[in-house]
Amino acid sequence: MGLSPQRMTVSTSGIVPGIEQFALSARGPAKLAISLNAPNDKIRNEVMPVNRKWAIEAVMDAVRKVKLRPRNGDFEYVLLGG
Repeated sequence: MGLSPQRMTVSTSGIVPGIEQFALSARGPAKLAISLNAPNDKIRNEVMPVNRKWAIEAVMDAVRKVKLRPRNGDFEYVLLGG
């Protein structure tokens, strides 16, 4: 697409096999954003069905395998009323 990899960030809701594949295929340090949207598995199960398959700890284990540039890993939250 003609875009510099240095200007791209891969964002995921926490699909562990995809994170692991990204870790293996990334050419050099990568930028990665993980949408957690909850501080624990109980709440995350309610707002993110993907958590029922890949809980926060599994996501964190997969993220630790990715070689990131300094300050190029983000954990994202969406705040919902109620």
